[in-house]
Amino acid sequence: MHYQTLELLCVLNRLCTRPALLSITAAPHVACVITILFIHSPLSTWHGKRQTSSKMTASKLGLKFDDLGRVRVVDEDTAVATNELHEQSNELLENIIKYQKIVEDLVSVSETLAVQVEKEKLLALQASIKLQHEVEHRELMKHQLQIQALEKQAELERMNAEYHNLQRVEQEQQDFMDQLAA
Repeated sequence: MHYQTLELLCVLNRLCTRPALLSITAAPHVACVITILFIHSPLSTWHGKRQTSSKMTASKLGLKFDDLGRVRVVDEDTAVATNELHEQSNELLENIIKYQKIVEDLVSVSETLAVQVEKEKLLALQASIKLQHEVEHRELMKHQLQIQALEKQAELERMNAEYHNLQRVEQEQQDFMDQLAA
């Protein structure tokens, strides 16, 4: 055992307010593990100078003892504050879980609404495209009808011109026949 370990063993032995068995487990490059096993005997039998010096040595080393004589790492006020903080942390965790559930529900509703909105947008887009095609179809039909009307108008003018030519030819032939008959 190292000198520091022996010194720690002696300090711990002095700190104990009742008889204890100390066992130290140490390995190279590893921190010591100290086990304190208190021997069950009434606390009233161990008082006086040993108890007073133990408490002073313990306070110098920063070690704390509770009402049952157990070694504590922190003092009682800090332990109480830590427990309160632990309870508050648990409450906060519960609130966060509730909030997360609310957010998940909200996201779920939002996603459902988004799907419905997308469906409606697609339907509106289809209707718009259909209307646009209908307008284009009507424009095309109007243009085709205008072309047909122009073709019919041109055919009518050609036929009128042919009719006038035929009337003129008929008149000339009638005049020629009238001249031959006269």
